[in-house]
Amino acid sequence: MVQILMVGLVLEDHDPNPFLVITETSVMEDADATFEDLREDVRRKHAQICSCGATVGPAYLLVSDDYSGPRGYKGSVGSGERVLWRLLDTVGKCQIHFPVIKPRIPDELPEPPFNIVSELICIPRTGPQRIPSLADRTFEALCNGCVFVDKLRFIHLFHCAPHKLEVLRRPSGFGRTTFLSTLAYFHDLVPPTDSRGIQFRHNTWWWDRASSAVLLLDFAQLDCSSLETLDASLNRILHEAVRDAWKKYSDKIMADPNDELISTPVPDATVQLQHFITRVNDAGYEVFFGIDNYTEPFARLHDWIAVKAVLDSGLYSALHDLVANHRIRYGLLVGSPLAPSANNTIDETCDYAESHSEGCPCTVMDLEEEFPLPFAGALRGVADDCSNLHDYAPVMGMSQAEIEALGEVVLKDGQQFYEEVKKKVDPIVRKDLVYRDTLLSYSFTGVLSCLQLKLEGSSLQSSLL
Repeated sequence: MVQILMVGLVLEDHDPNPFLVITETSVMEDADATFEDLREDVRRKHAQICSCGATVGPAYLLVSDDYSGPRGYKGSVGSGERVLWRLLDTVGKCQIHFPVIKPRIPDELPEPPFNIVSELICIPRTGPQRIPSLADRTFEALCNGCVFVDKLRFIHLFHCAPHKLEVLRRPSGFGRTTFLSTLAYFHDLVPPTDSRGIQFRHNTWWWDRASSAVLLLDFAQLDCSSLETLDASLNRILHEAVRDAWKKYSDKIMADPNDELISTPVPDATVQLQHFITRVNDAGYEVFFGIDNYTEPFARLHDWIAVKAVLDSGLYSALHDLVANHRIRYGLLVGSPLAPSANNTIDETCDYAESHSEGCPCTVMDLEEEFPLPFAGALRGVADDCSNLHDYAPVMGMSQAEIEALGEVVLKDGQQFYEEVKKKVDPIVRKDLVYRDTLLSYSFTGVLSCLQLKLEGSSLQSSLL
């Protein structure tokens, strides 16, 4: 029976893989649970972490090689067959596999505004091509003629934990705002432009037109002169964001775009936030919530305990309840790395130490000296700090492979370009203790400055820019 409890459920040929064990399913609550009940558990898990549109096929058993029966045995099972009785026959040495039935791909799809010329680089499909400038801070701007590093392949990471807010901290120039804009763009049921068409393809990933209302705040707009101005400006930008989103999605949620409950400033804008999100959910849509520069109040004001209290009362307490009650499906907070000092302490253990005690992948980010800024407060329990996790390391900034790919596309010599970048741009170094590797990330601004210098006066400049 102990072996049976360790049986795994595998969704084949799918990334991310919603791997489950029997103890996490309805089988543990009902001894008569069938394979169809198990399939429903897997289907729900898949729907939580992915929007690829695939369906989950009927189960079959794959027994391990050390089973005394036929090697490589694949056992078909009936949908109404009881799970525990069948597993007793295999002495628990098996996995239950579910095939993925992928949706039919339309014969003709509107083309995205760019070509994916390699696994890493996108170029404009038509018109002149140019290197991104500091003003190109959104995904729509990149699609407007830019040659850019493709970070779309990391979107699936942010679908692995629905009803959570994920947190990433990187220095300025590493593409925080641009990546947040990209996530928002691909979740937005009313994107800023319709040039993307109904669907667009990145390798084997198919992204349907998203079904989320997007709410974005930028804490760089806060007045951090004092705690009082922080409180007032937080309420102001929250009201403005909700008001603008209400107008944007009014047709979708069947609402009056000039509803006075939303359009009029109130002392507590979280009431308007809750009203807007309830209206969106009732209309059958989800919510994506993002905060850019979320660390700005902590960087500007030294009393972190007081700052946390203002953020909790003005936004985070309401935000916690909305996420915990599954009213917000996905979200991302991005900011700069900051380390506590004697002048700006916080009244709780940083989440870095807490995540280590739970067995999360252990990394050391030199820049933060192992003391990342706590984001918790009222968000504790609904926010995951991904800043130091191995899989999230390449999401922002540029890796060696990305720099070489960009150099190959633009300069026709990727390796030489990377060697020049190494001499001029200092990387962030992450030494991963689980994967036993060292990861280097270079800032976009540093790499693009090197590229612009290479292009100045060259014959490539006129053909590319």
